[in-house]
Amino acid sequence: MSHNPAQSQAGADGPVQSPGPVPNPAVDDEMLTPSDDEVDDDAHNLRELRNLRHQATIHAQQMAEIQAMINQLTSQLMATPNEKPIKKPKMATPDKYDGNRDGLRTFLTNIELYCGYNDGKAASWMQPYVEDFLVDIDNKGTKDDTRTLFSSWANFKEELGRIFGEVD
Repeated sequence: MSHNPAQSQAGADGPVQSPGPVPNPAVDDEMLTPSDDEVDDDAHNLRELRNLRHQATIHAQQMAEIQAMINQLTSQLMATPNEKPIKKPKMATPDKYDGNRDGLRTFLTNIELYCGYNDGKAASWMQPYVEDFLVDIDNKGTKDDTRTLFSSWANFKEELGRIFGEVD
């Protein structure tokens, strides 16, 4: 068995233990005492850390202000009524029909487009008459109501007055 002086030895007075590593005071003091370069680096790093924290605080405040502006503008936008309703483009009135049979189909198509451009009750009322009239133009439609409506201007005005109120 080899002998290790670091191990406890048995002597006449009993076991003896080695005192362990002896600290070198010069090395330990050097490690605990920062150099001038390290002090400068630490001071620089501390200043940089403070600067970055300050910038982060400013950015957080700016972001909060921007978000508040966005919220305010969104609220204003939602609260603002649409003052001008969106208007449909105006549709030109169809040209007058000159009685020429060759131009009848074009005239009726223009009338259909013009009448179909109406909204609501007027469109709902007029559409079936125009469609029926176009099925059989020569006879002014296939249904008696359609033929009566389109047989004269007086009949047309009378039916309009009955549906929508008296004509002024």
